[in-house]
Amino acid sequence: MKQFKFYALCLAGLMFLASACEKPVPEPEAELTASVESLSLPAQAAASSIKVTSNQKWTASSDADWLKLSPESGENDGEIAVEATDNVAPAGQRADSRSAVITIQSEKISVRINVVQAEEAVIFLAEGIAAEIPAEGATLVANVESNVSYSVDLSADWLSKIESKAAASSEVKIAAAANESMEERSATITIVPQSGKPKSFTVNQAGIAPVLNVSKNSILFDSESPVADTIKVESNIEWEAVCEETWVSLSTPEEGVIVVNAKVNAAPAGERATARTATIKLTSELLPDVNISVEQDPEKVILLGSGEFNVDASTHILAVKISSNAPILNITRDVDWLNAASSRAVQEDYLFIQVSSNNDLADRTGNLTIAAEGVDPITVKVVQKGMTAVNTANITSFEDWKAFVAAPEGITAINITSDIDCGGEEIPSLSSFDGYVKGQNHYFKNGSLSKPLIEVNNGTVSGVCIDKTVSTKGVGNVFAAIVGVNNGRVIECVNEADILPKFSTSAPFIAGVVAKSTGTVESCVNKGKIGYLVSAAASGTGSVAGVVALASGSEGQLIVSGCENLGDVIVVAQAKPGYIRVGGVLGSTETHKGTQEVNQGIVFNCRNAANVRYVYTTGGTGAYPNCGGVAGVVEGYMTGCLNTGAVSIENESFEVAWTCAHVAGVAAQCAFGADHCTNSGDVSATGAYAGGTKGAALAGVDGSGYSCFAGVFASAGVYKASNAPTKEIVFSDCKNTVPLTFEPKMIATGGPGMVFGGVIGACSGTMKNCKNTAASFTVNSQTKKTYIGAVAGAANDIIGAEFNGDLVYDVKDIVVTGHQCYVGGIIGYSYYSGAVYDNLIASGNVTVRNFPKGTDDILHYVGGLLGGYKGSMTLSNSSAKVNVIADNPLPMRVGGLAGAFNGLVENCEYEGKISAAGAFHSTNPDSGYCAIGGVTGYLNGTLKDCRIKAEISGGEKENSLLGGLAGCLGYNTTVDEAYFRGGSVDCSFSTEGYAGCVLGGFNKGVSGKKLNVEGVTLPTPVNGLYNGVPILGSEGSEADENTGNTVVVK
Repeated sequence: MKQFKFYALCLAGLMFLASACEKPVPEPEAELTASVESLSLPAQAAASSIKVTSNQKWTASSDADWLKLSPESGENDGEIAVEATDNVAPAGQRADSRSAVITIQSEKISVRINVVQAEEAVIFLAEGIAAEIPAEGATLVANVESNVSYSVDLSADWLSKIESKAAASSEVKIAAAANESMEERSATITIVPQSGKPKSFTVNQAGIAPVLNVSKNSILFDSESPVADTIKVESNIEWEAVCEETWVSLSTPEEGVIVVNAKVNAAPAGERATARTATIKLTSELLPDVNISVEQDPEKVILLGSGEFNVDASTHILAVKISSNAPILNITRDVDWLNAASSRAVQEDYLFIQVSSNNDLADRTGNLTIAAEGVDPITVKVVQKGMTAVNTANITSFEDWKAFVAAPEGITAINITSDIDCGGEEIPSLSSFDGYVKGQNHYFKNGSLSKPLIEVNNGTVSGVCIDKTVSTKGVGNVFAAIVGVNNGRVIECVNEADILPKFSTSAPFIAGVVAKSTGTVESCVNKGKIGYLVSAAASGTGSVAGVVALASGSEGQLIVSGCENLGDVIVVAQAKPGYIRVGGVLGSTETHKGTQEVNQGIVFNCRNAANVRYVYTTGGTGAYPNCGGVAGVVEGYMTGCLNTGAVSIENESFEVAWTCAHVAGVAAQCAFGADHCTNSGDVSATGAYAGGTKGAALAGVDGSGYSCFAGVFASAGVYKASNAPTKEIVFSDCKNTVPLTFEPKMIATGGPGMVFGGVIGACSGTMKNCKNTAASFTVNSQTKKTYIGAVAGAANDIIGAEFNGDLVYDVKDIVVTGHQCYVGGIIGYSYYSGAVYDNLIASGNVTVRNFPKGTDDILHYVGGLLGGYKGSMTLSNSSAKVNVIADNPLPMRVGGLAGAFNGLVENCEYEGKISAAGAFHSTNPDSGYCAIGGVTGYLNGTLKDCRIKAEISGGEKENSLLGGLAGCLGYNTTVDEAYFRGGSVDCSFSTEGYAGCVLGGFNKGVSGKKLNVEGVTLPTPVNGLYNGVPILGSEGSEADENTGNTVVVK
């Protein structure tokens, strides 16, 4: 036994030694991860699972009693089942989404999992109240109170009962299926008790909304090879596509597809096609028409009025009438004696070609080739005669001149080889000459003239000069220093003599260089003072000017070219003067009364740099004075003309008046278009004026008899008895650069009114790219009607116009019976129906002030771009960043863009302050309310994509309407709905009247009308108000006296 114990002890010792020699084993690193970081559970039947990866023991717990976990503990890897109770609210209430946290915990690691359970989406129905169900369907919950068992009857198969163990016993859940029809439908849910009376719920479900969408809203076709275009239509209703234009054809090869084709846009030979537009209308019975615009470029052509000219050996400037709808690339020549006469070689209507003199005996031919984009080049051919053998007389002294005048027979040319000192004697006149007078810029000096140096010129007079030492005192009233009547050419002649003719009761024709011309006057200069005094009553139509008194010709003929006036021109009327036109360079072209205007030719590159004044001290009823810096009246075309002198019609007394006055920097009237004409001189009008007889001789382009005052042209365009516009006559790229102030007064017994324009007063044609770049334009005037625009006073189409400055109309607190004004930052009055205004830009201030309280039934119109209108129009792509201030105690209509507007305003913006403090509504029930708006005070039309940011105030009496887009909305009686679509409005208001974020209110007499506001971005509403005001300002007020008018915002 002892031996056994010994062996046991030995064995234990060995085992101890063995174990002491082994290395220890480390514990594994703790691990615990979950398969998800968060869970989102539905409201009902919510179950999920979480996979656990671990090498530890772990526990799982939830901090919400509605979330059950199984198992709640484990070791190593495992899976936890997650189940949530249904998230339903007590009867009659709506559940909210809820959240919880699941925590999985081991000894060393903790994992958190966020759980969110959605709320149940239900519609609660109170017993006996009908429910409105959307077309896409919904779940209904009916609360039922009953102490007996009951059943549920459903009257329609689109309703079905939902069995839910989570629902309270007092609830019945019904599922409404989606309505795939556009017809509204109804059904009845009846709770039938085991005993007693059944209870019913009626539910109505909306039909699906009609849809009519197109894949594109515009199509552009090429002119010569138009390719068919395709429009895809998405719709759930019946529709039809139509287009009234015959050049567009439509087909529908398959459902939902429209194929659009266009014919070639070509004009007959010798004519020019124009761009054309059409509208494809998709019509349906349920939705408004969907419009698709179609545009097609014209076939590119270059057309010439004449492609060949035959001229004599002298220098010439030729005017080639050109019509092109393609960009001109270049103009090349094959000879060096032909060239473009201007850096603006191709104008909208004319190409000017300069021909050098031919000093050889042989004839010669040259060509100018015009190349345009996409068009075959076209050539202008010029054939110039060579010099002919001449019998020349050289004039070296005054004696030579007298001898030549005494016996000119057989002489076909004269050369003046030196200055001619006349020794104080009277200079004899050459009665008529058919040859060439070459003055070589030499002067006649120290003499006197009682008649023009050359009374009739049938040839060419070049370089003849009259010195300031030559006296003309006492000459007749048809007089010019160098040529009396020009039937040929007068070139590079200079007059420095002062001309002060004696008075005659017949019409005067007085100028420095040429009295009357049917030919061409080129590059001539007047430096002398030209004056005429009307000392007794006279009659007839005359003209006074620095270079040419009267010129006539034909369309395309250069009648006055490159001439300059540097001497003051003044006419003083101490008695009724008849019709006198006054101009710095040209007095007037031949003119025709009424509708008989004839294009007399072109006035090209002329300049006035002196004072041109028409002063009167007596009444001039029927006088129709016209006074212009470059020209008085041009019944033709003007291009490249500039005035830098001061131009004025003056009278210090308001006791006498003239009828229908016209005054402007470049020309008082220009009939057949102009381009690149600029006024940089002061233009003013003081004294009193009366209106003229409608349709009288040159009574303005509209024949109204209004007086017109402007920077460039007082009146522009051709008068038509029907007052129809002449859109084809274009006035482009004309500009006024200096601040102007006009201060005329209408006498109490005067006619209809006055027109004031920074560039053009009244225009019946089309204005393009015209600007008033001056810092200010001011009118201090009182008249019956006043039309004022910083670019145009009253006009037809304007495509591109700009003014960045201050426009001020100050009435000076003087009461005029019947006074009414139309004032706009670009145009005062839209005179013609169908006018188009595009790309108008204004910034600065428009201020109308110091109006005394006058008749309460006449509205005044003031706008940042436009005052008011006569007919329908469109305004697009325009901007006004203008403060419009019209604080006057009168009925006013004032707007950021327009005082009143009739038509479509599209893609326009306004930013600034609008104020009409003291303004109130008209007492005339037909005139309506005082209205102030971000776009327009009064609107009869549609707004599309207009962006307005404004501070609007005023309308201090009842029935004043202020609106972020329009103050007051009126309708054509045949139109039931209007639309404001797209854009944005953000306005603040301060008024005692009625202010609306979108609309102030509907005009008097408007009832049963609907305004649709679609896709307009509005300020964020607070308690149903937008920047403190409702959508419709007058809703529910006394101003909203008409029933049935509605505003619907979508």
